[in-house]
Amino acid sequence: MNAPGDDCPAGDVVISMSAGSSYAGAARPEFGINVVSTDSRACAFNVGPRYLTVTVKSGGVREWGSGDCVRGGGTQVVNLNRGVPIHRAITWDRWLSAPGCHLRGGTAQPGTYTAIATDAGPHSQTLVFTLR
Repeated sequence: MNAPGDDCPAGDVVISMSAGSSYAGAARPEFGINVVSTDSRACAFNVGPRYLTVTVKSGGVREWGSGDCVRGGGTQVVNLNRGVPIHRAITWDRWLSAPGCHLRGGTAQPGTYTAIATDAGPHSQTLVFTLR
């Protein structure tokens, strides 16, 4: 399944993500996301904030999603050329949320969390990080 504007074959898109391993005090986790095509032809891919998202969980419980409170269409279609990454950075302010912009009250507590970046089909590896 592709996001609106995508014409890249899902199997030809690789999403990778990087982040720090630990964040102290009020430091906000920042996730660096790279999207690259392995297709031999250029193709369109939606990296908009409603479609290329990061989801954070703790103990299997969904705590936050970067697409939860996106205003407007949230679409940004880019052309991917084989082997040339597109980079996005997404920062988590530590507030807890749910789809539909339902703030769950409060901020994330110290502990271990996982994060994954997705876009309708392809997804990154799962990262593990700690809030202290």
